[in-house]
Amino acid sequence: MRKLIGGIRRVAVNWLSLDRMEDRFNVLALNYFFLMIYYTLESVYLNTLLLRISGNDMYVVFTYRCLYFATSAVGNLFCSAFSKRIHPVFAVRAGGMAYAAMFLVLFALTNSLTLPLMYFIGTLSGLAGGIYWAGHNVLLTHYTSPGNRGLGLGICGTIQGILTLVVPLVSGLVIDSMPGMSGYRLMFGVAVATIIIQARFMKRLETVTRSHRPREFLFAFKLAFKRLSLRMMLASEFVRGFRDGVFTFFLNILLFEFISNEFLVGFNSFLSGVLSILGNQVYGKIATQERRPRLTALATTVLFLLACVLLLSLNAGTVVFFTVVNAFCSYFIVNSVMNNSFDLFAGNETLRSVMTELMGFRELALDVGRISGIVVVALFPKNGAGYVYAMLTLIASQYAVPLLLSAMRRIENRGLDKEAPGELPAE
Repeated sequence: MRKLIGGIRRVAVNWLSLDRMEDRFNVLALNYFFLMIYYTLESVYLNTLLLRISGNDMYVVFTYRCLYFATSAVGNLFCSAFSKRIHPVFAVRAGGMAYAAMFLVLFALTNSLTLPLMYFIGTLSGLAGGIYWAGHNVLLTHYTSPGNRGLGLGICGTIQGILTLVVPLVSGLVIDSMPGMSGYRLMFGVAVATIIIQARFMKRLETVTRSHRPREFLFAFKLAFKRLSLRMMLASEFVRGFRDGVFTFFLNILLFEFISNEFLVGFNSFLSGVLSILGNQVYGKIATQERRPRLTALATTVLFLLACVLLLSLNAGTVVFFTVVNAFCSYFIVNSVMNNSFDLFAGNETLRSVMTELMGFRELALDVGRISGIVVVALFPKNGAGYVYAMLTLIASQYAVPLLLSAMRRIENRGLDKEAPGELPAE
């Protein structure tokens, strides 16, 4: 058994290039692996559960996701505002425990779930996610350098792709094969067990040291509006969220409207996982700082043209086809924006000193974009043509991303946003 585990470990290290990363990043990646098991379960099957409870009312899912994104922003900002007391490692642990509480409630009350209770679950899930990601993103930035941060993001993307491939397929098979709500209850129990196992590895996360100064949150807030590069970064995160907040769940629930079958939703996510892994690998090999604007423009164009095809025929088959293409192309948009933001935060001493606070503002911009995208979709007619026109609107908005990335590059190259002396608040 030890030889088998050792062999699996060597294959994982070689395939993911973990040997090029620090050990502390590898511990973070392992925790990310566990996170993606229950995070993927929530992001896929809480939506189908809501549709079953509400009688296929898509607007119930929209409300749930708006609550999720709003409270996620609150959780992230809370960690940023009190970063002196809330260490990123503690945030990861607290987020994991909040997720455990959420899944315990779902496990205990699976057969008596109501919409008000589900909205409470969405609020708790959003807070858990916001707190967890606040810690994870700060640790990711500290555990990597500009030279290997792209690889680190690629490793996390590959882990996400693998679990997006496996978890929904297995979960869908279990849920579909068991009577009533028994399958959902079993998977909620698996989620709780996963978090209990992860708790052991959370203890191995290495702390990072920061020198806290008075009024850092207020200083970071003023800095975010003073610096042109930071305003551009927040705008790029908002625009990115405008599309990806909806597309993380909308295509699956659209498919569920055509065919109310959890296994087919899981199979759709399985195909998406395959293309996600491929897209992530391709992005990691060809993406550079200079190429990011062109790659995001190309990915947006491909998605827009294929979404136009949905106007001709919108059915389960075309939704599945578009879902897998979206999974491949999304990485070129999402990773380009994320990599750009992380590079900016680590760019000089002033920004590094308030990185935790800036991460909170970044998450706020991202979640406001996600909620805005959901609101836009809800304004369109509730029919096939309305859904497609809504998707075209969200995709077209992504043409702003390469413009913003290019503008940030020009600001950096021309020295238009240099660090001013004396910006840091006094000790």
